[in-house]
Amino acid sequence: MNGSDSFAAELAALGESISDVLSAVSTRRAVHEYGGGRNQHDKELWRQAAELGWLGIGLPEALGGLGLGQAGLDVLHRALGRWLAPGPFIATLSAAQWISDVAGDEHGALVARIVAGDLTVAVPAGNGQNDLALIDGRIRGTSPVLLGADDIGLVITPVADEEGGILWALVEPHTGFNILKMWDETRHAGTIEFDGSETVSILRRAEGAGQLLSRQIALALAGDSMGGAEAISDQTVEYLKTRVQFDRPVGSFQAVKHRAADLFALIATNECLLDQAVETADERAAHADMWSSLAKAGCTDAYVSIATDCLELHGGIGFTWEYDAHLFLRRARFNQALGRSSREEYDIAAARLADVTYSGLSTTELAR
Repeated sequence: MNGSDSFAAELAALGESISDVLSAVSTRRAVHEYGGGRNQHDKELWRQAAELGWLGIGLPEALGGLGLGQAGLDVLHRALGRWLAPGPFIATLSAAQWISDVAGDEHGALVARIVAGDLTVAVPAGNGQNDLALIDGRIRGTSPVLLGADDIGLVITPVADEEGGILWALVEPHTGFNILKMWDETRHAGTIEFDGSETVSILRRAEGAGQLLSRQIALALAGDSMGGAEAISDQTVEYLKTRVQFDRPVGSFQAVKHRAADLFALIATNECLLDQAVETADERAAHADMWSSLAKAGCTDAYVSIATDCLELHGGIGFTWEYDAHLFLRRARFNQALGRSSREEYDIAAARLADVTYSGLSTTELAR
């Protein structure tokens, strides 16, 4: 077995162990009850993830991580998506990778707190207007919508300096997180009022920092989407085997078979896209941003299409929290709405493609 095969086997074993844990603790019942405010499943899962080392899965070993990079993170996000795990995983783990890559050892203490489960981080949830300003070394204004947790300890956000330039700031919020009502209640999003808050750090010369954070969030959302799409497709096929009409299982009807096959064809296509995006991100390839944009748009769009079709294949049960299919559809819609729109992602990917081909790379090199 060569090094590549050995690493793939290691990731597969890791994915199985994560799924084993999630299947026991993040049951559908637990997620339904969490959505209804009847448990603290997110806090309990976050604590367990810290104990098992999941929060450092992609980070360098020098910072207390497991050193598995983007590939390891992808395994985790797919498993979390499959089990509809609530909590600030996408925001905080994307932030941890970003801090590690952009700020380096200077902020090793912050990364260590994340790995230990003692710090959750909020990141921009979209491309909304940002009126935050750095005045006399302090942050003032209202943040755009952030993705995070109800107990945020750190915010990563762009701010305008006194000369009109854009900087990236790490800020400890001293006021509460104004949580907005969202259709996916397994995650928290909201705004924060900054009234002269001191910064933990200002990154003044972090070229490409915004794009790097967008890439991390895009890949996390794509992985979560692929895991969720697989889970609801598998669950729907099992349902079609047991539901009976005209004395026959619904799954035996030819038209239904074709619809079920289409689900898995769509998953397989976008999994290849995501695999390519993860590989190029780990290699820090020049075209990594192009692939991450394609993966975010393709995987989240596919998740919405699959979750919608699975709802119909369950008999058009409608918008009710009591059914698992609805939980997946809500998660799919939220993943699709976070960050840039699919149209924006495709436009960015097209522009990146032009850039890298002008630099001399062939299409064969782009799709290794």
